[in-house]
Amino acid sequence: SGINAEYGITSFKNPEDMDEHWRPISLLCRPCHFDLDFIGQFEKQKEESQFLIQYLQIQDFVPKGFFREATSASRIEALRLMKDLPLSQRKILSNIYKDDALLFGYDLETYLLLEAPT
Repeated sequence: SGINAEYGITSFKNPEDMDEHWRPISLLCRPCHFDLDFIGQFEKQKEESQFLIQYLQIQDFVPKGFFREATSASRIEALRLMKDLPLSQRKILSNIYKDDALLFGYDLETYLLLEAPT
């Protein structure tokens, strides 16, 4: 299960050289270079969509119940996969994605503090 992460860890010394599917978002779209009013998180899509609908005053154009809660399945799977990696590899991944975590409000410490594989 750690094969994909190992590929990302061992194949790229520079995140800018990474395939677009692995490259940190902060390198793909440079969100700090734009005057953004809002950056949402997938995990909070229902809550944040409702906020935006109200903010933009478009509630009359969006059907009730249009947005559903995001499930935590992706987060649980990420934790499971990261737990399988040695701490040294988790640290490398955390370093690669630290700017994304900072920009988008994710806590990488959760992944670093997982119990090491036995």
